[in-house]
Amino acid sequence: MSLAPQKYLFLILCFVSLGTATSLEAQKRQANNWHFGDHYGLHFSNGFAETDYSSSIYTYESCTTISNKEGKLLFYTNGGGRSNQAICGHIWNRNHEIMEGGDLGYEMGGGYSAAQGVVAFQKPGTADVYCMMTVDEFETISVSPTTFPEGKGCSYFEIDMAANNGLGAVTVQNQKLMQPAFEYMSATIHANCEDYWVIAPTGYWAIADDPNEADSFYVFQITENGPLDPQVFPMPEGKPNIADEYGFMKITPDGSRFRCGSHLYDFDNSTGTISYGMNLLDSIGLERTDHLGFSSNSRFLYQFRKTIQDTINKLIISQYDLEDSDFQESGELIGQTILSEHSIVGMPQLAPDGKLYFLLQEDFFNAPTRLAVIENPNVKGPGCQPNYNVLTISNFPDQRFLSFGNFPDNIFKYDPVITHDLGADITLNCEAVDSIDLFGPDAMDCYLWSNGAMTQNIRVVDAGVYWVEFWDDCTMGVDSMILTIRNELFEIDLGDDVTLCEQASLVLEGPLLADASYLWQDGSANMDLEITEAGSYWLQMQVADCIDRDTLLVTQDFLPVIDLGEDELICEGEEIRLNTNVDYSLSYEWQDGTTQSFLMASAPGTYGVTVTNDCGTATDEMELTVVSCKACKLYIPNAFSPNDDGYNDSYQTFSNCQMSYYDIQIFDRWGSQVYGSQNQEESWDGNLKGIPCLPAVYAFILHYEWQDQNGIPIREVVTGDIALLP
Repeated sequence: MSLAPQKYLFLILCFVSLGTATSLEAQKRQANNWHFGDHYGLHFSNGFAETDYSSSIYTYESCTTISNKEGKLLFYTNGGGRSNQAICGHIWNRNHEIMEGGDLGYEMGGGYSAAQGVVAFQKPGTADVYCMMTVDEFETISVSPTTFPEGKGCSYFEIDMAANNGLGAVTVQNQKLMQPAFEYMSATIHANCEDYWVIAPTGYWAIADDPNEADSFYVFQITENGPLDPQVFPMPEGKPNIADEYGFMKITPDGSRFRCGSHLYDFDNSTGTISYGMNLLDSIGLERTDHLGFSSNSRFLYQFRKTIQDTINKLIISQYDLEDSDFQESGELIGQTILSEHSIVGMPQLAPDGKLYFLLQEDFFNAPTRLAVIENPNVKGPGCQPNYNVLTISNFPDQRFLSFGNFPDNIFKYDPVITHDLGADITLNCEAVDSIDLFGPDAMDCYLWSNGAMTQNIRVVDAGVYWVEFWDDCTMGVDSMILTIRNELFEIDLGDDVTLCEQASLVLEGPLLADASYLWQDGSANMDLEITEAGSYWLQMQVADCIDRDTLLVTQDFLPVIDLGEDELICEGEEIRLNTNVDYSLSYEWQDGTTQSFLMASAPGTYGVTVTNDCGTATDEMELTVVSCKACKLYIPNAFSPNDDGYNDSYQTFSNCQMSYYDIQIFDRWGSQVYGSQNQEESWDGNLKGIPCLPAVYAFILHYEWQDQNGIPIREVVTGDIALLP
């Protein structure tokens, strides 16, 4: 009997390696952890979104997170830093430490504010190696000074997770693939279910030295040998319409289409060929600031638009059916909510639970960030259920971030599966352990068990979660069961987690049992263990086939240290903030009896604070002197109209004093910098790289310094809004 070519290829792929055979559920678990923003995260380990504040990441937009098939964190990254502002790029391991070779510094990788600056996935044909690709942020060339006049381009990395006892190491670093490349990039799996495609547009539009160079899509095929030479497809309209065609990229989970900017393209994931689909400006009236997201079954397109209706700011969410012959008429309003004027809506992202999540920050710089969601994105009409307040991610109003990360969305693809039942979970007594036989379904093309076996049945004896993946032609299925070994013979209890002061020690005691063996985390086999340092300590005991284990977390505290700084001199009418080392384990008491961690002072005198924790107390004082100063008056306009009519055509601040330091930065409503200068005599003409900015309200922050009549430097900071009028 001979096999059809397609089925024969399928069987080869099924058995080629454990690293390439993944079920739908195991695939989704690879996105169980999200690390983003300023030390923020989410995880889906329990089947729904929960906050995770253990992250070491610092980023604005660029980020990605990789987990294994069991959903355990492997690594995460911000993709790169910013050379002209000394912000570093890093790759962090599962312990939230910088991975070996993962310090990208300022120059390697891309930029932490690139909208889709990094993506990662398992290297084809391997079990432990991961590919990572980065593109640069626009700020590398838009914010002066720059050491990369064409940006840092698109770079390729490889990470071996078998190195350093599973903590990983970067083995291929910063291999340049194309230049220039800014902000956007997306990835999906090849039709052969092994290789990957990565699509990245060029960035000639942003380079002043190449005003006539048209932009193209570079399509990279990533194989077991790394990236092949790219295929190049010109953008349909080229450089003159970059505001429309150059923007966020998203590939449908089935790999058949992708969105870039205001265009929808068809994509052949067997050949890597791009063909033009439709202009969403015409079909759904897409605006450049709108976000788009796809459902996991690749049928529905969701449009997220901020708009003003009857002077009320709103978020409007619409759903379009990509399978409808009249796509434009298929549009349906599925939800709306009121927002503040300067609110931010983050890019939507599918998740392992099948839902489509997005961020809502109610007011630029001034409000917490909420998690919002489309609960059932595969359902047509309002039954998809928008929910605008799932949970609060950040309660700190100045913590701005726009993206959960850049994932290959084929991870979240919805497919029907074969059903099978391994049976109910089993619990055995450790004093009577016997083997258990687990049976996969009959007549499947291939099987893969959690222990690596590829037989239909397996025999197990150890506690754990056991799953089987199985395929019949092109359809897959999965089932799991839990084997629990119950220990009724003894129990270890090391007690509650504790805090040790410096120089203190603690003896952990295991229970005394005949014929027991002891194993501590450091390898020692004594019944007791003396500790003097912070850390995670565990004891495992075994008597015959019965095993128990307990873990104790020990933190260390020190005598508090407080330094209010040198004595200060301020001008009349000014106020100074006296800070301590903010630590929630400390209590504070100032000389006036107040107990907060800081004190605002404006009157002359001696100020002192006493801080206390469980290990002791510390005090400090400083003297505040108040003098009369000559005020420096600063005039800051709140609007201008760069329409060349001779009136208020540019934006500039004015003062009645000589500045010894001046630095103004202006941002659009999404937090991207559009202008900056350290020269008070310069003015902004309302353009960014020669392209007029849209009429809107922009935020600014101004740092400046002047000297009073006694020659004492006075530094001040001013923030506010600027209206760019037509």
